[in-house]
Amino acid sequence: MLLGVDIGGTKVLALAVDGKGGRVLGRSKRKLKGLDPESVLKRAWRCAREALEAAEASEHDVRAIGLAVPSAVDDGTALLAPALGWHRVPVVELAGRVFPRRRIYLGNDVNLGVAAEFLRGAARGGATVTGVGGAVVHGGRLLRGVGGLAGELGHVIVVPEGRRCGCGNAGCLEAYASKTAFLARIKEAIFDERRRSQAAAAIRPDTTMIGSNELRRSYRAKDRVVREVVDDGLRLLGLAAATVINILSPSHVVLGGGVVEAFGEPLVRRVRGWAAPHIFGGQERAATIVRSALGDDAVPLGAALLAQAKGRLLT
Repeated sequence: MLLGVDIGGTKVLALAVDGKGGRVLGRSKRKLKGLDPESVLKRAWRCAREALEAAEASEHDVRAIGLAVPSAVDDGTALLAPALGWHRVPVVELAGRVFPRRRIYLGNDVNLGVAAEFLRGAARGGATVTGVGGAVVHGGRLLRGVGGLAGELGHVIVVPEGRRCGCGNAGCLEAYASKTAFLARIKEAIFDERRRSQAAAAIRPDTTMIGSNELRRSYRAKDRVVREVVDDGLRLLGLAAATVINILSPSHVVLGGGVVEAFGEPLVRRVRGWAAPHIFGGQERAATIVRSALGDDAVPLGAALLAQAKGRLLT
């Protein structure tokens, strides 16, 4: 049995995975209540235990554990995770005090999600695979670059001197085309600009997260504020996808995450539409932009595969 755990900025998702066939046998999801590393890892272990219970297994059945974090990683350390407020946190060392005494491996969440899509999902066997959030698989290997920082495509500058990103830079794609960015811009419209929005019923000035399904409902109800914010994010996502296609000429550009899952194929079509006019060599290349086949399971499954590969996944 393998455990794969995706530690995000607002929630933890854990999978119990068959160590031979790679089948998902149990899963569990928990919202985070605090972002200090110790409390996050304790909550991650509770979530992992629930996944094991769902698989009718126990910690004694676990062979190895893979953890995914929204950060560049080096030697078991999360170097910088803006979504968690972490800087140089020795995750593997701290996890060893909370999780069972098994081998623990740490990876970047986007790298692991794209690796899972390459090995088991929408981009299986692709020559060159990427996700606009980051990560590049080429020739069956993850491109990591110096310091493991390659493929941070979410931090491509799409608006010079634009909105401040959690990484500290201004104008990154992530500052416009992420759920965190959508919430920030909707809050500004409601509370600073005093605009009317259906989403106001679920949002207060101190709200720190919004559900993907809530965004979808407001969008489908033709809420003007939500539509403006989401459409602008998708426009910039399409431009970034075109840039990635022009640079890498990939076989697949995989879009995933909660918002993509909630909005479905119509979102992917809109991104293709924005990308197509900017793609060198023919608009038909926009067809390489595809939706994740693994959905929310992509990252924790990638973490489980990392554990199975003893930390050397697609190397």
